[in-house]
Amino acid sequence: MARALAALGLLLVVSCGTCARTSRPFVEVFTVDAFEGGEVASMSVDQLRERLAQALSREAFTVARPDEVAPEGVRPWKVTLAAGLSEPDAEANRGPDAVVVLHLRQKGEPEGFELRTHERPALTSNDVQALEKAVTGAVDEALAQAVKEARATIELTGATTQVLEEKLAVPEAWVRRAAVRLLVERHDLAALPVLLERLKSPDVTLIRETVGLLVQLKAPQSVNALIDAAHQRGPTLQREIAYAVGAIGGEDAEAFLDLVSSGSDDPSVRQAATEALSELRNRKPSRTE
Repeated sequence: MARALAALGLLLVVSCGTCARTSRPFVEVFTVDAFEGGEVASMSVDQLRERLAQALSREAFTVARPDEVAPEGVRPWKVTLAAGLSEPDAEANRGPDAVVVLHLRQKGEPEGFELRTHERPALTSNDVQALEKAVTGAVDEALAQAVKEARATIELTGATTQVLEEKLAVPEAWVRRAAVRLLVERHDLAALPVLLERLKSPDVTLIRETVGLLVQLKAPQSVNALIDAAHQRGPTLQREIAYAVGAIGGEDAEAFLDLVSSGSDDPSVRQAATEALSELRNRKPSRTE
């Protein structure tokens, strides 16, 4: 769809702690990399692309015209979208998960940043039209959250650590998420209390995202909270947490993995703990006599 292959403006803030200057960067490449389960909502790839373009426009992003090039002196952005819809769970009265992954990278930068959001609507009816309406709404909300977080991330990228820490207390969830991720990239432990609280969530998707951030933060203080989270979950998440604990390391991590590698009832969890423990011990500096 021509309108979807467009350049998009993102709000960029150059922070000086108490002041800011905004501009509107330009996205040169815009693609949908993958879309699984679209038939659940009778939604095509082109329709998904158009819905994202609309979400960007609603959030004051600039959606450029076809064949429009970046203004002189502006480094364009590349945006890639992947999305998926799972099957609904009629017994639990839950609609399908709508998962959105948005990746943004500015030209000239070796890496960009990736945002993952998801929504799962409640089913109020088994009617096909009602299901499609609920799923479409979930997709729109997931897209909106991803776009808002993308905007906040770009706005806060140049912010001071003090500003990021202050943003942890704002009411807007997408701003808090952006601030936490940026603090993790700086290995700032101010993000730790927020991440530890997220581990208590019943949302497995949120827990998985949090585990990844804790591995990036590499704070040994998080190991015991990860262990507690593993005790309340099934084998799949237990395996993921075993590898995460091993990657973070420390005495508590080693003791936990040693116990699980021989004591878990699940052979796949024992195997994961054994592998994580081996990698952890191989990273430890060798003792010299």
